[in-house]
Amino acid sequence: LKRKRLAAQKAREELESNAQLLDIRRRKAWNDVLEAQSQLRLATGTIAQAEENPRVQRECYQAGTITISDLLQAQLIVQQACDRQTDARTRLRMSMVEYRLR
Repeated sequence: LKRKRLAAQKAREELESNAQLLDIRRRKAWNDVLEAQSQLRLATGTIAQAEENPRVQRECYQAGTITISDLLQAQLIVQQACDRQTDARTRLRMSMVEYRLR
């Protein structure tokens, strides 16, 4: 009888411990979703800023005040910003899937 009580107590403690671990994992997954959303907002804002630069650079290039490499650099910055946004969207979707699995 004593062994059965100890086994039952051990099982209850293990169940409680596992429940706490699941709760911690669930909270971490939710925090990951929030962080990914924040990163996506930041990346989207960066694109808006980066897209303005090539327009200005194109006008300067047409006026002859900058070189083609300056114009290409501005376009590269836009592409990099788009890549970061794509990465942020991917992280968000992966975080959401992970959260749903918890």
